[in-house]
Amino acid sequence: MLGLGLGMGVCVPTIAAEPSAAATPRVITLAPSLARLVCAAGACHDLVAVAQFTDAPPQAAKLPRIGGFSGINDEAILAAHPSLVLALDQFTPLAWVTRLQRLGLTVRVLHVHSLDDVATALRQIGDWLGTRAAAEGAAADYLKQLDALRQRYAHTRPVRVFFQLGVAPAYTVNRESAVSAAIAVCGGVNVFGKLPRIAEPVSAEAVLARQPQAVFYSADSNRAEIMAYWKRLSDVPAVTHHAIFPVAVEKLTGTPQVLDGIRTICRDLDALRGRRNHG
Repeated sequence: MLGLGLGMGVCVPTIAAEPSAAATPRVITLAPSLARLVCAAGACHDLVAVAQFTDAPPQAAKLPRIGGFSGINDEAILAAHPSLVLALDQFTPLAWVTRLQRLGLTVRVLHVHSLDDVATALRQIGDWLGTRAAAEGAAADYLKQLDALRQRYAHTRPVRVFFQLGVAPAYTVNRESAVSAAIAVCGGVNVFGKLPRIAEPVSAEAVLARQPQAVFYSADSNRAEIMAYWKRLSDVPAVTHHAIFPVAVEKLTGTPQVLDGIRTICRDLDALRGRRNHG
């Protein structure tokens, strides 16, 4: 679930020396979404190792893994001789960043906290890796598509939405997450948007009290368990209107692929609005 966060402003806490502009960059990414960003910025060929669960693009998915959620392998990282290690603030513990910097490695930390920040991150990576033209093109195209989606759904009827991860307990996300930002583009209102932390467990009673009109759950969840959960909450409008939809969470992280996730959510909410209009 980590990596659902989207926050931005590109923060660059550097301690080690800058990568040499003359040498071919050797890049390691410490979060799956970072590999997508590097490739989108035109620098896939510079990747030498990636985080666990990096499944796309295909070039990145074939690379050696240096760790994941539970920890990173310092020896594997050093053996890859990286000129740059990319971290993501809401995914990478600060202790990992500090440790790698003490080993003499250049570590850059990207803060992607909004949908617009994806474009900023692409441009920053392009500057760091010498692919500015490709990165700028990707950023411009991303923003153009995002703006079109925002304009299309700017005046749609609001729908109260619950995003669900798991059932025992059910977790959800607040308005600082990528999921919530995607939902908002489509005219959805995150019923748990004001939670104090980006991801928290919520009780069935709390869900029932908020009466969501639509539910999105992670597509890799056990559908039978999800349906059994909602069978106990049959008075919720989302159940009444058969508006419980799967969504690929990997398409709702801070990369250009979030556009695909937004389109999926918008399509499902449009279908719900149509059913309610004719119901």
